[in-house]
Amino acid sequence: MFLQNLVDFQMQSIYSLTCILIYTDQRTESRGDEVDMKNDEVPKIVRELRMKMALTQEQFAAEVGVTFATVNRWESGKAKPSPLAARRIRELRTRYEID
Repeated sequence: MFLQNLVDFQMQSIYSLTCILIYTDQRTESRGDEVDMKNDEVPKIVRELRMKMALTQEQFAAEVGVTFATVNRWESGKAKPSPLAARRIRELRTRYEID
C-alpha cells in the first residue's frame, strides 16, 4: 500500500511539473521570446555562431541543450529553435558578440 501511494504521489508531482512547464513555455512564446531573426535567417545565424565558437554541430548541440539532429535541421532551414533554445542562442550570441 505504501509503495502504491508513493507511486501515485510521484505521478501527481510529474503531472503538476509538466503542467507548469507547458504553461511557462506558452507564456514565453506569447511574450515573443524567440530568436531575433526571420525563418530564412535561422540557418545563417546558427551556422555563423557555431563557426565563431569553433564547434561541430554535435558540440554546439550540447552547448545549447538540444540534439545534433536539431542543430542540423536549424542549419538546413527545416526547423526553427524553440523559445528555450532561442534564449540560449541569444545568450551565446551576446557572449560571442554576434549581432
